[in-house]
Amino acid sequence: MRKSGAAISIIPLAGVALGVILLLAACNYRFGGYREGYKEIQSLSIPPFENRTRQVGIEALFTNDLVYEVGRGDRIALTDHASADAVVKGVIKELQTNTISRDNINTALERRVYVTVELTVKDRKGDKVWGQKIRENEAYFVEPDKVSSEGSLREALEAISLRIAEKFHYRFTQRF
Repeated sequence: MRKSGAAISIIPLAGVALGVILLLAACNYRFGGYREGYKEIQSLSIPPFENRTRQVGIEALFTNDLVYEVGRGDRIALTDHASADAVVKGVIKELQTNTISRDNINTALERRVYVTVELTVKDRKGDKVWGQKIRENEAYFVEPDKVSSEGSLREALEAISLRIAEKFHYRFTQRF
């Protein structure tokens, strides 16, 4: 007899939940993830990033990864500056490395690199329509020779660059 009583008490709860959902839908309520989009932006131009760090050449890496990420999506076309609806300006603001493990007081075994990139989207009139600073980090091993360590750092920067490009693409296009 108790089992049937438990089943009966679930039915009113389901009815209440359905009522709340219908009430929210009737009020045109939207959950927090919804935002009005940039419907007027159908194409972007992505000029080379500005590099304000001492790490030579990373501006090409970050620019190329952003071009690749936006280009592989289907929501925005990539085009030249003259015909673009908006332009993405990227500035690599900061690059820091910290030692995270040591063999001894003078020898680092592992480091973490932090990169901060500021991305701004401006429309044809020059008005800012979107902008964020994105900070990412990646650990890498310090090798006994400098050339190998630079290669490990480069791999870490490549991973960071891809993540920043993905974050930009997701955050910007989620508004469509």
